Amino acid sequence: HAPAGERVLEKVQPSTPSRRRAADCMACDALVAWEHGLRALADGCAGRLLVVNIGSNVGDFDASRLNDMCESGRRALTRLLAAPDLLTLLVEPNPTAYRELERAAAGQRSDRKVHRTVQAAVCPAQSGTVPFYAVSEAYARDYPDSPLWARGEINSLSYNNTHRGLWFAKPRNVTRKRWRTGEAARYVETLRVRCLTPQALLREAGLSADAVDVLALDLEGLDGEVLRAFLALPGFRPRLVIFESNILLQRSPTLTQRLFRSLSRRGYTLAAARPNHVAWLSQEMRCRWMERAGVRGSSTV
Repeated sequence: HAPAGERVLEKVQPSTPSRRRAADCMACDALVAWEHGLRALADGCAGRLLVVNIGSNVGDFDASRLNDMCESGRRALTRLLAAPDLLTLLVEPNPTAYRELERAAAGQRSDRKVHRTVQAAVCPAQSGTVPFYAVSEAYARDYPDSPLWARGEINSLSYNNTHRGLWFAKPRNVTRKRWRTGEAARYVETLRVRCLTPQALLREAGLSADAVDVLALDLEGLDGEVLRAFLALPGFRPRLVIFESNILLQRSPTLTQRLFRSLSRRGYTLAAARPNHVAWLSQEMRCRWMERAGVRGSSTV
């Protein structure tokens, strides 16, 4: 018999577009139900909820920015960021997006809600300064009617991932061949950014791996490598993991399925909610693990 997580994956990856659409909405409904359980967990065994969001861009504080009512784990993340008792670590390397993220996070703070921001990328193996590829501001000037996600959300440590991301934002007055064979590349700029390993990031923020309740990743194709690096940290066992999986499944299906199986073996249930996957632990399992590990959650700031 397939592990529980893989059975869930089979159910939420139907073959026809209409069924995929229905499955996406079912996954959203599941996330809404899960959210209530997570908040109960925050009031029960875990104390204040600790959310680590890598690739925050400008922050998922406003649900109206999302492209679709059932846009995967991002809508659940928006709901989580609205929770009253919360500590978040919001990580974004793009300088332009980071400035907006700082302003948005400052406007959301309260006595029981603390948003910390870190301007950095996350590298799986080694900290340092690395090249980072983003869509230039010239793209928005030249194509002001382009979608919001294309103007501000395509960023990556991989040039190919950023370039290919722009392929799907082809302006109407440009032929597909012209766009993909040179025009899109004109709008990819190279930045130099600070990059931290998961361990270095948590250490800089004064957080322990075993206190993380939610890990949310949006890394334009590098989610698998960074997630594996987090999972390798001693004590790391979040209640929920949200990660972008569509690029992973297209380019490295075998390695991605191994990642799914690894999460299943750790006790996670998985569900597809395109373009992401979500993996979560039952409240009972998480609380039992915390009791065994002597973890009290992130109640201190």
